[in-house]
Amino acid sequence: MRLLASAAVLVALVAVATSAGAQAAPPPCTPAQLAGSRTPVVLEAGSSSAPARLLVGRRYTAVVVQELAGGDFGSARDGSIRVASADVQLTGTTSDGRPAYSFTSPPKGPVRFTVTWIQEEIGNPSNACSASATFLRHVQSLRRVKIAKGRVVRDPRTADVFLLNLTAPRPANPAAVTVLVRARRGSRPPRPRGAATYKARLVPNRFGAFGRTSERGLRRLRALKIRGGLTSRGKGAGVGLYPDANIAFGRPLRFAFSMEVRQGGRRIGGYRAAASCRRLQKRGFSVVRCKVSRAAQRP
Repeated sequence: MRLLASAAVLVALVAVATSAGAQAAPPPCTPAQLAGSRTPVVLEAGSSSAPARLLVGRRYTAVVVQELAGGDFGSARDGSIRVASADVQLTGTTSDGRPAYSFTSPPKGPVRFTVTWIQEEIGNPSNACSASATFLRHVQSLRRVKIAKGRVVRDPRTADVFLLNLTAPRPANPAAVTVLVRARRGSRPPRPRGAATYKARLVPNRFGAFGRTSERGLRRLRALKIRGGLTSRGKGAGVGLYPDANIAFGRPLRFAFSMEVRQGGRRIGGYRAAASCRRLQKRGFSVVRCKVSRAAQRP
């Protein structure tokens, strides 16, 4: 008898729970009940609204903005708004006191979000419906720094310059760019290994330029009678090498170099060449001209 009574009580509890669950799940909203309302979630990147596309590996926040759901029929019930995604891991947080979900954009997209909430009739909260909306964002890959072909630029009044130009694209991969220059006397360019004679470091920013730059090893270049270094700033930058303009007349300066460009620890390009340079006297000034050999668009 006790067993039968316990079973009856269990059945009654299940029936009550089922009835309560049915009452807690309003019917789906009709188009008329959602007229004038918008999806109550806004994507943000830092302090600004997120662009139409997400950038790989960036941190974003999906912020719940309850007021957006307000329409002709009613508005979202307090605390009923939920955000879900099968494409990224959402972590609950807050943004300026509002509920929010943070996530990191994946290597590939698109990323789809599903937002659900309870829409209540104005002045009659008991008349409610279940609303849902989906939206997606495509993921845009970050671009590596662009490397122009290495070339020789002839300055009509000083010395020939060996130049390798770099350009920061948009959206740029924020990983630092390192230019390793290995130089030595002779006519055989060094291989891209071992310690660098000169090193330049450039950091791309989100404006399509290099925000920070630094260089080391200018004294080591001068010891080889080579001048140069970073040649420009702003939207683009370059590393240039040229022979000392005051080398002795009649005696050629022979040197070889290798420029290796790396970003995020990966080699992405370079330039190498050998030079035999002579100082020539002009009317009122002198210039240094170089014959180039062993040139290649790789380190």
